[in-house]
Amino acid sequence: MTKGKKKLTTPSSEPAAFTAGGDDYAAAFLACSSQMINTLKQLSDSLDKKGKKKSVDLELNVNVDLLKLKRLNRYALMDLAKATDSLEGAKKSVDQASLDLQNLLYEKEHLQREIQMAKELQCKELTSLQAAEGEDVVVSMGKPKTQEEHKANLDRLAGRLEKRRELKRTLEEVEEEKKRLIQENSQKKEFLASLPHHLQQLNAASEPLRKYMKLSAGNQDREKYDAARTLLCKELYVVFCNLVSFGEDVCTVSCVRFSPKIKAWFAETNGEDYKSDEVEVLRPHAHSVEWSLGNGEVVKFNYLPDLQIIIVESATPMLNLFPSDTGISTPNATNHHTYPDYNSGDGIVLPPKDVMPARPFVWAQWIGGMYFAVKEGTRVEPSIRTIVRMVKMRVRAYKTLGELLEEIGGLGKGGSVNELKLHPSCDWLSETSATLSKWEEVESGEEERVFKCVVTAGKEVLGCRVFVGIDYPVRAPKFEFSRVQPGNKTANADGNLKELEMEINTRYESLADNTLEDGMDFILTHQIRRLCAVWEKIATGTQWGSIGGVRVRKGKDRKKAIAFD
Repeated sequence: MTKGKKKLTTPSSEPAAFTAGGDDYAAAFLACSSQMINTLKQLSDSLDKKGKKKSVDLELNVNVDLLKLKRLNRYALMDLAKATDSLEGAKKSVDQASLDLQNLLYEKEHLQREIQMAKELQCKELTSLQAAEGEDVVVSMGKPKTQEEHKANLDRLAGRLEKRRELKRTLEEVEEEKKRLIQENSQKKEFLASLPHHLQQLNAASEPLRKYMKLSAGNQDREKYDAARTLLCKELYVVFCNLVSFGEDVCTVSCVRFSPKIKAWFAETNGEDYKSDEVEVLRPHAHSVEWSLGNGEVVKFNYLPDLQIIIVESATPMLNLFPSDTGISTPNATNHHTYPDYNSGDGIVLPPKDVMPARPFVWAQWIGGMYFAVKEGTRVEPSIRTIVRMVKMRVRAYKTLGELLEEIGGLGKGGSVNELKLHPSCDWLSETSATLSKWEEVESGEEERVFKCVVTAGKEVLGCRVFVGIDYPVRAPKFEFSRVQPGNKTANADGNLKELEMEINTRYESLADNTLEDGMDFILTHQIRRLCAVWEKIATGTQWGSIGGVRVRKGKDRKKAIAFD
């Protein structure tokens, strides 16, 4: 050991609390702190005036004491954390116990309220029993001995209470339904009491309609309807009802026979490929509907069950009653798919009109309530009223046309056109001295008839071809003119033919009153009368304005003639 230097002692032993691992951290902290302070004093005494350390051991002892303090602090914090966790766990246990206690209190109060509600529940039957017995009918179940008995008693009481509530709700619903039925029955009684008055009002209000449709308020036609419903198929019965509803004279005809001409035509057309069962497709229904239009004109309706189409037979041609409705082929396109091998693989081909006069017109399907798919651009089907009106107009116009053609043919040998029959509304047409020296039919087709005539006015002779379509008078007759021989007085007569043709073909509406039902039926004789009157003025060189109803047309009035295909 060096002379003059004091030997440093080692750090004192650790505190008992520290070494023993006890919990008295305060005493350990105090002892360690005192020891550290003493060591720091010794270290301070050992320093010289220049601040140099005289002993390294004292500095080491101070660091050791500082580490001890840190260690004690760490252990204290760890034990504090453990104590905090233990406190939190104990706190949660106390909170849960408090919540359980509150739940038990709430359940107790709930059960007390339920018991009070059960005591206050009114029950008429129980009250009557108690009044009859003179004591409380509800027998006490006694104090339960175990928790299971108590729970069973509570469940039994809850079940009884729920049943009583359900019965009470049912009783209220029954009472409400009773009130509703009583009110509904009262309203029905009031309605039934007022029904005769309403029927009288309805009968009075429908009187104009019955007069218009020629119907009666009674059941006079009931037998007629019953017979038709029994004999006819549903399609023909619809035709029957639709026509009767418009006051038409309709009846049912039985025992419709299959024409042998159809069988002969099939055998001749198919030759060796003829199959007797194919012709059965065209066998009609056993009963038909006849529509009488007066003057012996009858339109017959029948039904082909296999093809599911209605056919119409009439003495008056019904071709093109509506545009493109020719009745040549079946309107039911599914027939070609149903019978692809029919008629030697050509599909459904109906016999010609001379073999099978009844044709499947589209308008006949409309009357029967059948609406087949049509091609794009085809007009929408008209109303039944329009169909009835068009059929009547065709029959009336065809009859009138036949009478007019017979009368005109009688004048074909030079008779005066002033004798031709006119419509009463057109008696203002001017008379003329021109004559109809010739009138003959040169061509007769299914859709159009062509006549040739010659009009003579003095020395001027005019040749003319007249085209009368099947849809007369919807489409007026068309006239084509040509000079038979030139005259001496009227050098410019040929130049007036075009104007004459426009006058007759495009301005025919001025020759008739189309507001009348039959106003256009006599348009042929009106055109011939106008033709003769104008030709007479051309032959004499007189202006047309001198003719009744005709004026010289210039500018926009000189419209071109309408071309009819």
